Amino acid sequence: MPMPKGSIPWNKGKKWSEEVKQKMRKAKQGRCNGINNSFYGKHHTNETKKKISLAHKGKKRKPFTEETRQKMGKWQKGSGNNQWKGGKKKDSQGYIHLLKPEHPFSDIKGYILEHRIIMEQKIGRYLNSKEVIHHINGIKNDNRIENLRLFRNDIEHRKYHRHLKKL
Repeated sequence: MPMPKGSIPWNKGKKWSEEVKQKMRKAKQGRCNGINNSFYGKHHTNETKKKISLAHKGKKRKPFTEETRQKMGKWQKGSGNNQWKGGKKKDSQGYIHLLKPEHPFSDIKGYILEHRIIMEQKIGRYLNSKEVIHHINGIKNDNRIENLRLFRNDIEHRKYHRHLKKL
């Protein structure tokens, strides 16, 4: 659509007086030369600032009803959230975490490492905090039981890695 004659692109088709156009040109030139020009951006006087402050005093945002708060809470949690991935997440190191808030060793957000849960199901008990699970093929999200190996502690796990380096 062609611009109306005498209009400047950023004024959305409005016409400016010649005086205003000149001020804008001067301001643009001053700004381009590194001069701080007060024509761009409003600078309120202290008196105006006080008037604005008084106009806003005592005005509070309308509080949400209890019903609305409950609805908003449902949208944000679990399957109501648009980011929900079924209680599964992957961390920056590539391990998969599952949402199991009832698990005694889950973190503060209720997640636990998937490979630990799989090993617990195989051996029929909870793992203690010192026990280490090793991924045999080195792929941290390959949690098939045949790819997992249990070590009593980190020392045994490190010995196993040293043994692999010698081979």
